[in-house]
Amino acid sequence: MRAKKHSNHPPDAQISRLQRRLFLNGMVFPLLLLLSSIIISPAWAAEYLKQQTPHFSFFYQAADSNIAEYLIGRAELARQDIIADLGWESEANTRVYIAPSRAEFQKLQPQQDKSPSWASALAYPGLNLILLNSPRAIRGLEQDILITFRHELTHIVVGRAFGGVDIPRWLNEGLAMYEAKEWDLNRMANITQGVLSGRLIPLRELTQDFPLEPEAAALAYAQSFYLVAYLLDKKGAEGFHQFIREYAKGRSFEQVLKQTYGLGLVELEEEWLAHLRFKFSWLPIIGSSTGIWFIITLIFLISYWRKKRANKVTLTDWDVEDRYWQ
Repeated sequence: MRAKKHSNHPPDAQISRLQRRLFLNGMVFPLLLLLSSIIISPAWAAEYLKQQTPHFSFFYQAADSNIAEYLIGRAELARQDIIADLGWESEANTRVYIAPSRAEFQKLQPQQDKSPSWASALAYPGLNLILLNSPRAIRGLEQDILITFRHELTHIVVGRAFGGVDIPRWLNEGLAMYEAKEWDLNRMANITQGVLSGRLIPLRELTQDFPLEPEAAALAYAQSFYLVAYLLDKKGAEGFHQFIREYAKGRSFEQVLKQTYGLGLVELEEEWLAHLRFKFSWLPIIGSSTGIWFIITLIFLISYWRKKRANKVTLTDWDVEDRYWQ
């Protein structure tokens, strides 16, 4: 008969020891996991702080407090400027997140509308939501966060004013650049190159989408900016603002254009192209061929220098924006 194996501890002691072991395992391993997560978690794992203004809720982390305070102090004035121009008022609260990293920026985006990793700012009019990358997260890219904020806020206001109805892409982008005050030498270089080379893009090709190729996209944005500027010059700020307000009421673009400016889109384009050629074809009359080529070279150098600083990131961000306006 086989003898039973006995333990060195009585049954009660065995159970007590087992309980202690299970207790220690249950406590130690979660603590280790917690400690490891604290050690390896990135800075953006911290909680978001929140500040509210009458029309905005800002969410940001402590490291971006100065950036957030800078925007918070200017957000309501920016909103007043934009709604005064567009003639559309809403008491809805716009949420603004300042993401501390590109990874967190991706995480904050709606699940169904993830953008490529290089996007630095997005606007979602349907959600009344703006996502901004903290300048700390996009070092090496020249960016004024107030300009970016005004650009995205314009897309929010336009998207909500028009109730999701598509408007010409060149008008939407031109408006955003106008409200953000985005004129610079690079844009002037782009439009000058387009005029001198005869490569300006027909407006019919800028109604739905913009080119994907970086140089063509840069020209598309420059044309949008200068066309909106031309409309402003033609009838003044109040005439242009009235045009936008009437258009936002649901009337056809062609109808409102004719009522405000006395011409249709085809005639507007012809007149505007003549204006561009007059304004930017000054190179042949400024002097010697040496002077001409010096200025041409200078323009191209400005364009190249700007491109090296912002590269394709800004262009691609612009290209991505229209996918997230819905």
